[in-house]
Amino acid sequence: MKKMFRVLFVSFSLVVLFTTMTFPGGSITFNTPTQGQTITHIGDRSTIPVNILYGFTTDPNYSNPNYQILYAPPYGTFQTTPVKSLPQWISATAGTYQWRIELWQWTELGQPIKTAEQTISFSVKYALNVMNCFTGGNIKLDNTQYTAPVTVQKLINDNISATAIEPQTNSGYSWIWNTSSFATSNWSRIKYQGALEYLNNTNDKNLNYAVLSDDNGAQLITNLKRQLNVNFQNNFTGVGHSGTLLVNGTQYNSPATGLTVVEQNPITATAQSQTINGIDYTFSSWNNSTTQNPNTFYPGDNSTISANFIGRPNTVSRNLHFNSSNPNQPITVLWYEHPNTNVTQYQIWRKVNYKKQGISSPVLIGIVNRGTLNFVDYDYSGTNLGYTDYMLWYDVKPYYSTEGTVSVDNYVSVFSNGMLAKQGKDNKGYITESVLENRMENYPNPFNPSTVITYQIVNQGDVSLKVYDCLGKEIAELVNEEQNSGSYKVVFNVNNLGSGIYFYRIVANGYTETKKMIRMK
Repeated sequence: MKKMFRVLFVSFSLVVLFTTMTFPGGSITFNTPTQGQTITHIGDRSTIPVNILYGFTTDPNYSNPNYQILYAPPYGTFQTTPVKSLPQWISATAGTYQWRIELWQWTELGQPIKTAEQTISFSVKYALNVMNCFTGGNIKLDNTQYTAPVTVQKLINDNISATAIEPQTNSGYSWIWNTSSFATSNWSRIKYQGALEYLNNTNDKNLNYAVLSDDNGAQLITNLKRQLNVNFQNNFTGVGHSGTLLVNGTQYNSPATGLTVVEQNPITATAQSQTINGIDYTFSSWNNSTTQNPNTFYPGDNSTISANFIGRPNTVSRNLHFNSSNPNQPITVLWYEHPNTNVTQYQIWRKVNYKKQGISSPVLIGIVNRGTLNFVDYDYSGTNLGYTDYMLWYDVKPYYSTEGTVSVDNYVSVFSNGMLAKQGKDNKGYITESVLENRMENYPNPFNPSTVITYQIVNQGDVSLKVYDCLGKEIAELVNEEQNSGSYKVVFNVNNLGSGIYFYRIVANGYTETKKMIRMK
């Protein structure tokens, strides 16, 4: 009896040893991932989904049901149950992995037995795009030139060695690596679905970049800058773009073309006053409405920058002179024709200084057309004396019809023997001239015993001119009639009045003005 027990014990031990062995009758295989595969996918900055698909064939020597175990370090160990399958997807960070899958069945005695297994190694890598800031072009990776963009697959902490290529031509521009302090070139990164960020200390066009744990789907971008073509020119109304100008301190003929500047970098232009065919041109503004001169521009694209000017006729060749030596004849103003044929008229202006009391405001006393080179001032006579109480100032202003401008003030003086009052029984006179504004004054002032009141009215209508004493009492009515537009004068005699302050007042078709005059004995 004791011997039989020993035999039975040995037999049981042999059965147990047999059931723990792996039999080759089953098979299990990864469909994905596969041995040596590199998996990339852009959908998240840090993780990439790994698809788990497999197939198996059971060993017919063992019974079903069966189960499978997946060893997927560092993400865990997974086992099927009657109600649970292996995970179909595992989100993995970039790295190198070795995973194993096993097939287990059951012996007749109900013991588990592994009938198949497979172990594979694969990599999960981040996909990064290395590219230019414009579409296409070329770029270097590890000293090899590629057409951009270039997709690289990298593990965390892998190095990317890239070089920006310059110059490149793209979209009609020449692109360069700009090292100036304005719009400096650099490398930048855009995370997947993120914003652009500049990489620190990347002003060097050579980039050595260690891949980060959130770089999946990132873009590394060379920020090359465009070299722009900028033209500068003068803009003279009705004349064109001739003349000269300064760009960065160097003088060029206008238009100055073919000048280059890196985008958003400074370029300074200076507009120069100049004279063309008797017209003095002074700077007014740039075509961007800036009035500063010189002005520094920071172009953002190919462009033409214009300096706008205002043209005024000058009086360099006018030679204003007079026929004024006869005390019984009016003064004749003479001048030379302006060389520019677009000067179509001349305006004759006059100012008066009586006994050094101060120069009066200028009065427009006449307008003549081109071709007329003299004007007779019937208000004042000439003199053959070297000095008199009357000094007259005349200016003949050329009118430039292209821009509607006249020359700047350039008065010339001449002595006069006094006024040539056209006196009838009412001491009133009329001067034919073009009138542009209402005005009234008297000469001399102070006076004794008489003064001449001159006035001009723009619009035809009833005119009233009266004189009052300092108490407001009317003492004389000099004019009370309808008059045409024009200039007039009237002599006011006060032999029967005492010294003091008097006021003269005009009312003429909406124009009203009162002035003071002083009678001195």
